[in-house]
Amino acid sequence: TPVVNYFCESWVNSGHNVLVINSTTKFPFFYYLLPKKIEQYIESRVGFNLPNKFITKKKFVNQNGVRIYQLPLFKVIPGSIYSDKDIKNHSIEISNKLRKINFIPDVALGHWINPQIKLLSLFKKIYNIKTSLVIHGDLNKRELNLLIDNFENIDRIGFRNLSILKDVEKKIKFDFKNK
Repeated sequence: TPVVNYFCESWVNSGHNVLVINSTTKFPFFYYLLPKKIEQYIESRVGFNLPNKFITKKKFVNQNGVRIYQLPLFKVIPGSIYSDKDIKNHSIEISNKLRKINFIPDVALGHWINPQIKLLSLFKKIYNIKTSLVIHGDLNKRELNLLIDNFENIDRIGFRNLSILKDVEKKIKFDFKNK
């Protein structure tokens, strides 16, 4: 997104070594063959757009000094939580990529709960690093459970705006002000 890009370019310009892993969703091939009307119906039911085929491919770009790897992450059902098996496989793929390019992170930042909170939790354990998550929207029950289950592995949590923070605080009783 433009905001993430702005921060990343600012960090690179300040002398930091920045690497972005963009975990794009890849669905079974038949989703990409659906007629537009059925695709629109599914999108209206799950509340987001199905990704196009372009973002289901592995890709690398260097944008103004920010290295960006697009690594698809498989999901069977739109709107569902990624499986633990798929998250584990994706974390191995990311770790292998980091090892191949000789990159050892000292901080990991994530946006959105699903799949980033599980990935951040794994990378905190693997690399013994600080983690931060930005929550961008209202959380459904599954996402709230992900937050509860992984809360101790996230060092800092931010919210896109105050209303999202207040909504999450109503649903779960964590002290977000010290997080």
